[in-house]
Amino acid sequence: MILTGTAVTQLERWASLWADLQHADIALYERAQMEPIPATIFQRRALWESAVIAYGRATQSERGRKVGFQTFVTETLTPGQIATHERIMDWRHGHVAHRRDDEFEEVCTEIVLRDGVPTELRVGVGIDAGASQDFVEEFQAHVFMLRNHVWEKKLAPNVQSVVTGMNQCTVSAEAPSDESPRPGDDRYTVTMKWDLDATPR
Repeated sequence: MILTGTAVTQLERWASLWADLQHADIALYERAQMEPIPATIFQRRALWESAVIAYGRATQSERGRKVGFQTFVTETLTPGQIATHERIMDWRHGHVAHRRDDEFEEVCTEIVLRDGVPTELRVGVGIDAGASQDFVEEFQAHVFMLRNHVWEKKLAPNVQSVVTGMNQCTVSAEAPSDESPRPGDDRYTVTMKWDLDATPR
């Protein structure tokens, strides 16, 4: 049965946010498996940017999902963890989502002279393929810790609200549709499961 209601909506929004944090974690894990050599630079950059984008999507949840993730971050994390969060967002805003920070990209234009005559114009673009390994590891530990906080402080209480709503008839159930909204060839599902026998009613 498909559940609906305000409590269900909140649970679904936080579950979606948690899945973005999981995406960031897995992208960072996969990047760590690669040798830091020129042959892997584009894969490593793609995985780095994927992790930053997924994390950034969680932080932009005030707009789309309408959950107070930024408030959650400032109320839950230590000053050092907030600094890590802000550094990740610097990467998002300064380089990955936009090109606003010279720290992450350097562009240089040169003219080549031969015997005093210009023969070539060169533009070099130096792009960071990701942060230092130390910061990548800090980012991964940060995401793992934040995922656990979301699970414990948002998902679990929202599950309790859904169970309470079912008992008070403020959550409704309907039969699932047989139609899938999209083909599943290039789609994955993250299923979070709680044992209702262990959930107070």
